[in-house]
Amino acid sequence: MPTQVTALFADRLSAHAALEQLVQAGFTRDAISIAISEGTYAREFGGAPAARWGRRPIRLSGILGGIASAMVKLPPAAGGFVLYAVGPLTTGIRRVLAGHGVRALETALEAVGLARNEARFVGGGLRCGFIAVCVIANENRARLATQLLELSGGESLQAA
Repeated sequence: MPTQVTALFADRLSAHAALEQLVQAGFTRDAISIAISEGTYAREFGGAPAARWGRRPIRLSGILGGIASAMVKLPPAAGGFVLYAVGPLTTGIRRVLAGHGVRALETALEAVGLARNEARFVGGGLRCGFIAVCVIANENRARLATQLLELSGGESLQAA
């Protein structure tokens, strides 16, 4: 049964290190989700994606660069909180926020499979400017994913 392992990172450099480690360990990009607030995206990448595209290109390299350039804007959560995300959880979060009248980010995160305590952890971290990295792994590889995320500087909960 698939398990979700999530960690919060203070900056793009530590998130990038985690992504590199995950891919080198054999986790596919299709199993990795990233979420970031609009303000954090601007801080870390030099402007919101919509403002950045069509103007001067910013050099985004490596796995994080490829992933960041594919991020989509999700419907605003309560209080107008804007989130950009990419990966398998993105479609579910977008559908819950847009289609069901759910405005709380934490409720949307729970609806796509995060445990309640993990949804609160991730939602609070995103509001505080962290970058969330979530990996879907089988039970045997979840421990490895947790270790790699933590060794790269991520703050994580136990696998949900």
